[in-house]
Amino acid sequence: MTANLSLVSRLAQDEAHEPAAPIGIVLADHFDLTRRHLGVVLAHERHIEVVAEAADLASAMHEVEIRRPAVLVLDSSMPGERTLETVSRLCERASGTRIVLLTLHDSPVLARRALSSGVFGCVLKEHADSELPEAIRAAASGEKFISPRIEERSRTGLARAL
Repeated sequence: MTANLSLVSRLAQDEAHEPAAPIGIVLADHFDLTRRHLGVVLAHERHIEVVAEAADLASAMHEVEIRRPAVLVLDSSMPGERTLETVSRLCERASGTRIVLLTLHDSPVLARRALSSGVFGCVLKEHADSELPEAIRAAASGEKFISPRIEERSRTGLARAL
């Protein structure tokens, strides 16, 4: 009986820490296949809801301004303007939306530039299935998230410089 009460108590605590409403996100990537795949992955996540998708930076900015999502998931290599310059403008225009950057590159330099531009997370596309939900939740909570492989490359580079 005590074990059952303990389980019920833990479940109640877990529910108390979950957000009351889903974390709304705009998913922006110029590849339709990537957007569809990540949309399917995120559809299985509790408390994360894709509210819009965008195939280019202008559409991403438009969707963010209209929908005011908690998080914008943005491909780092969108065609058109430079993505990190757009990030700075997005941060000014939609200050309540936090940005998680998707990247093909495990570059610590890119991650540092992105974070200094106002990004809350950098996720490697090859690990997006497992890391993106965690990065979205972290960003929505005001915390930073960097793919572990990018962090490891940063530490390795620092160790070599020493």
